Amino acid sequence: MSLSHRRSDGEDGFAVVDLETTGFSPARDRIVEIAIIHLDWEATPTSSFCTLVNPGRSVGPTRIHGIRAADVAAAPSFSDCAGTVWELLSGRVLVAHNASFDTRFLGAEFDRCGASLPPPPVMCTMKLARDYLSDLPARGLAACCEAAGVSLARHHSALADAQAAAGLLAAYRAVNSKLAEGWQDTLIEAALLPWIPAPSPCVTFQPVTRAGYVPRHARPQPLAAITSRLPRAYSDELDSYLAILDRVLEDRVISADEEAELASLAGELGLSAEAAGHAHRDYLRHVAAAAWSDKHVADAERADLLEVAGLLNVPDHEALAILEAERPAKDLTPTS
Repeated sequence: MSLSHRRSDGEDGFAVVDLETTGFSPARDRIVEIAIIHLDWEATPTSSFCTLVNPGRSVGPTRIHGIRAADVAAAPSFSDCAGTVWELLSGRVLVAHNASFDTRFLGAEFDRCGASLPPPPVMCTMKLARDYLSDLPARGLAACCEAAGVSLARHHSALADAQAAAGLLAAYRAVNSKLAEGWQDTLIEAALLPWIPAPSPCVTFQPVTRAGYVPRHARPQPLAAITSRLPRAYSDELDSYLAILDRVLEDRVISADEEAELASLAGELGLSAEAAGHAHRDYLRHVAAAAWSDKHVADAERADLLEVAGLLNVPDHEALAILEAERPAKDLTPTS
């Protein structure tokens, strides 16, 4: 296939998406902010769209995304802007960081509007980091951006995170002197994909943006810098699960609903309860190993690790055993 397959109207390329949501279960939660940035085949930004979305329910964790109920009072519902969102995605490769999260939410929202999101070609900047940021073990957006030299301000603002993901894609694209064949084939596949039937025709609505950025109020955590750079997992499904876990644990709060949703998410991703339990313990091992990186674990760090363990349903004695097991061996280098 060649570049001659490009659509003559120029409405192809990439659509970089980021969502802020009321939670992380597409079946129960809703989108509260959506940003879409169009990139051409060279990964150069050409336009952007962003709006808050009235979820018709609680906005969820303001402590994470900074969106208040008052911010969405005059915002369109997803059904109001569904036609516009559909048009903005149509014919393009959908790009996101931890793309399975965004595609599952978009699919659920379109289902509520009586339209089925076709399976568009997807490129995940988190997964692509394995190939383009090979020296970086971490999976988080912030860590990937830092490694690639991409600016990320106001993390958990949909537009800022979409801009960061677009920057990552451009950084990956720049690694190749010409468009990689796999990328080209994906772009052509997206351009030829029929997006029908569409939602109801677009209704007139005014995008609503944040009146001002509300700083997140999560209290600083002793291990925050460590947990934002935890290693990738050995499978894409597990990485997707742990990326959500990273976010849930940011403020060291897991509600009963979130705990149930994590279990449901694990099931949806094909992870058994046993596999999720192993993942939680591996998560703690990585935290413990990183905590020992300076050969000392402060009391506050130990307490923080135990708090994380409790949220993951790992008993204190087991968490302490994991911490001790990760203690570096004593330096046995003889001294003169």
